[in-house]
Amino acid sequence: MQNNLLRSVRLKVLEFPKDSGIKIRERINAISKQGQASVSFRVSLPTKLTGKTALEIRQFPNMPLAKEWAQKQYDNFRHHGIKAQEFILTVQVGM
Repeated sequence: MQNNLLRSVRLKVLEFPKDSGIKIRERINAISKQGQASVSFRVSLPTKLTGKTALEIRQFPNMPLAKEWAQKQYDNFRHHGIKAQEFILTVQVGM
């Protein structure tokens, strides 16, 4: 019964920042042992921002963290273009 109820809930989808193509979606997580379902927020970056052939997806426990990361990614793209994403990857990998 609870699974059917969760399926009928309409989850929010937000484009943030506006007109960026970055989507933040609510996601219902697995039901815990106590019978509680929690919500997390999945951010997807479009290929036009990443320069990759697939979406980049990150998940966050709350909306403020999701928005902060989405804004940072968008600002990097606006200021540096696709090269910013390549630079971030190089720094993370340590090349």
